[in-house]
Amino acid sequence: MSGARFLNDVVTGTSGMQILLEDPSGNPIELFEPILSKATLRSSGEVVAWDFGAHNG
Repeated sequence: MSGARFLNDVVTGTSGMQILLEDPSGNPIELFEPILSKATLRSSGEVVAWDFGAHNG
């Protein structure tokens, strides 16, 4: 039995990078790496500040 297999190529968007893979049981798994390390939100969900920390990628 083999390990996980990738279902698509890496997709890069304004919020980060994403790829889908399938585990040995056939379950899809999303791997997501945000571009920004942290966002500060108000209780309404509105983003009010960004932390542009170092990006390892």
